[in-house]
Amino acid sequence: MYHELTIFLLTLLVGAPVGVWHYRRLFEMLRERHDHTYEALGRPTVFNVSPRKSVAVQRFLYDGSFESLADEDLNGVCRFLRVFTPTFVTVVVIEIFLLVVGIRP
Repeated sequence: MYHELTIFLLTLLVGAPVGVWHYRRLFEMLRERHDHTYEALGRPTVFNVSPRKSVAVQRFLYDGSFESLADEDLNGVCRFLRVFTPTFVTVVVIEIFLLVVGIRP
């Protein structure tokens, strides 16, 4: 049990700051370089308290509309988040399941 809990906590301690840093960078780039898009997304922040804003940001990432802004730095961050976010969420959900059920990896 302690081994699984340690892996879970390490996943959170490494993954969460990576995600926060990249989302913060995304919102900074949008605010500074593409204000119209930033406004259209509802002026999102890293800790969105609005489901509407969160959905709008995820839609922006996954429908590929960021590519129309022709900003290679922004494209790189968006492409990273398109892979990182579902991977991180999946790993965390699997780890929680394994902790609850008690199955050892």
